[in-house]
Amino acid sequence: MALSNSVNATLSATDNSSTITINEDEPFPHMTLSQSHSFVEGIDNGTVTVQLSQASAFDVSVDLSAVSGTASSPLDFTQFDNATVTFCCQCRPTYEDLRLFNQ
Repeated sequence: MALSNSVNATLSATDNSSTITINEDEPFPHMTLSQSHSFVEGIDNGTVTVQLSQASAFDVSVDLSAVSGTASSPLDFTQFDNATVTFCCQCRPTYEDLRLFNQ
């Protein structure tokens, strides 16, 4: 903030400005991954949903990777590593569906 154009007063040459900092106090949203799903091998393709709890004042992103468990890549599913899901600031809806493809 700065003082200028005074009327009936003089401005100090050194004390006529100030810095104001506004600290962000909005809570950060949290991300969740949809619950476990079962798919029939070779028949079904699945969808997993990444969800943001609320719209954010900032872009929000998360990296994710497929991990072998009872199924293994590449025999049972197409592997992906370091995929990024990004929600732009104030975007709606606050979810992203990821399609999983059976082999």
